[in-house]
Amino acid sequence: MIMRSTSFKLNFRSTLAGLVLTCFALLTGCVPFNKAPLSTDAQSKLFTPKADASVVYIYRDEWLFAAAFSMPINVDNKLLGNTVARSFFRIELPPGEHVIISQSDQYKLPLTTEAGHIYYVWQEVKATGRPTSKLHLMSEAEGQQSVLKCTQIHSHF
Repeated sequence: MIMRSTSFKLNFRSTLAGLVLTCFALLTGCVPFNKAPLSTDAQSKLFTPKADASVVYIYRDEWLFAAAFSMPINVDNKLLGNTVARSFFRIELPPGEHVIISQSDQYKLPLTTEAGHIYYVWQEVKATGRPTSKLHLMSEAEGQQSVLKCTQIHSHF
């Protein structure tokens, strides 16, 4: 019984220390990412469709716990970049079939797009043990509300 209590205290202290360090890293900006210029961010938040392409926003809007983790996003087998907490990508794709992958092939979202339409994909990140993520196609209202809370980052596209 004493062993269990000591183990619990050590585990709690380790978890608490990790949480404190994560919060410190976030507050001091230690999670690096390549922000887009403010003018680009503002333009993207007008949510203007393109007549000859589909526009896709991929975003992460969580703030705590999973925020310290950078997560890769691939679109059609090309690295788009890594998301961080409260960040988003805005990309233009030709109409048709696409596959968005988060972290590994296990987390795929097939997406059929049409020209002149805008799509919103939420990258949900969980940090229970090893960080994982899932992709969800969201409504226009939910997507826009979430993207407005985020900062645009440069993509590799």
